[in-house]
Amino acid sequence: MPLAIDRQTFGRQEVDDLVTIFLLVSMLGLLGQPRKATAELVLGILEQTQCTQDPSVAVRAMFARRGQEWVALTSREGSQGVSLPAVWTVGLHGKTLGRITTSDPGFQTDDAWTFPRDRLLLVTPGQPEPEVGNKQRGFAGWCDPPTRRPLVVVSRPTVQDPDRWKPYRPVDALRSHLFEDFTKHAGAVSTCPADPEVPTPLAYGSRDLVFFPSYQDRSGKRLVVLGLDVHRNTCDGPPGPGFAPHSFLLGNEALYLGSNLTLVDAGDYDSDGASEVLFWYSGYNDDGYTLFYDGFRKHVDYHWNYH
Repeated sequence: MPLAIDRQTFGRQEVDDLVTIFLLVSMLGLLGQPRKATAELVLGILEQTQCTQDPSVAVRAMFARRGQEWVALTSREGSQGVSLPAVWTVGLHGKTLGRITTSDPGFQTDDAWTFPRDRLLLVTPGQPEPEVGNKQRGFAGWCDPPTRRPLVVVSRPTVQDPDRWKPYRPVDALRSHLFEDFTKHAGAVSTCPADPEVPTPLAYGSRDLVFFPSYQDRSGKRLVVLGLDVHRNTCDGPPGPGFAPHSFLLGNEALYLGSNLTLVDAGDYDSDGASEVLFWYSGYNDDGYTLFYDGFRKHVDYHWNYH
């Protein structure tokens, strides 16, 4: 409201004092108004749920950015205070595939350990929904692989991949280069050539290693994945760690990232100028996702069990 003062009623000094008081009151009023909060940055996955009789498509809200760190929303307590979005940007390979809306059905359970497995957001029916088939039957977990691949969803439109991760074919020399590091993590290996229940130690060398899908970014960093051919495992039960894919990041030195990791996507989800990299993980009764960030120096897990 404009300030109107009758200068014939008040002297010059009185007018100046009134103007000063009005300005101070106005400033205090602005300071007292609540600032519009910035929407919290949440990273999730649009996926076909596994190990269910009727596989449905849902969203898992998995990670939130807090300060300089990503935290996993794997518990009710850890998720408190996080405002889950109703609209998500869906991305793949640095491009936006579309947007989807979700509803929150809430979550009730008597067993806290089921929270990361069963805490899902429902995709609003009747909307165009991005979908990419899983022809290579990747991203298999404790149960059969899904018919569609998982897609990253973000609470902000930040799916660009400035590091530009692309498929890469490793050279054969990397087998011997990484062999010693591989054996440290794979350990001893056994097969069962005569009886599936009678293991026999397997002496293997670098030539026995096979490459799994690997990747390279624009700066020359290489994500090399290798292991023993799983078809050589003739023993009953799950294959040992030697038959699992083991991931190494090759830059100035070899950095071991872990086993049983399958790259889902890369993107600069927190807009810091560098890409985070999201992996699917599956072990014995243990599925989930792992997010690497800060140049692969840090990672955070969102995993769940089935029993």
